[in-house]
Amino acid sequence: MEFIADCRTRLAFDLVGNTWHPVVLWALKNGPLRHGELRTRIGGISAKVLTEAVRKLERDGLVERASGAYQLTELGVSFLGPIEGFGRWVAEYGDQVLEAQLAHEGNGLARASSSNGTAAAASVTSVDTSPDRSTASTASAFGRL
Repeated sequence: MEFIADCRTRLAFDLVGNTWHPVVLWALKNGPLRHGELRTRIGGISAKVLTEAVRKLERDGLVERASGAYQLTELGVSFLGPIEGFGRWVAEYGDQVLEAQLAHEGNGLARASSSNGTAAAASVTSVDTSPDRSTASTASAFGRL
């Protein structure tokens, strides 16, 4: 397998690169759900973001809408195994990733403080932990579904 700019492997990376795509697919693993049910099942996702996610997954052939409910296609079901693999990896190593992020943030804060004084340190913002960015949120979302 070769990982280059135009390889087909990028398709998979694009699918899991969006925080919500794997979460939506995982939420549908036990059967069809209407938009509101899916949103409740996932939690922490706006109606707009969910709509964008299911439309993209429909376009990619992983989800279909039938009788007002979203369900996995055969292709979508086949992607559950790789998602589960990512989930296991996050369960095992997610804390280390979060620790590295915090350490990196601390290093940035220390560098800003030592080179520009405390005013610069105060302007450094924290790690983005909003639901659409946080590794911890993604990991907990998988655990909850």
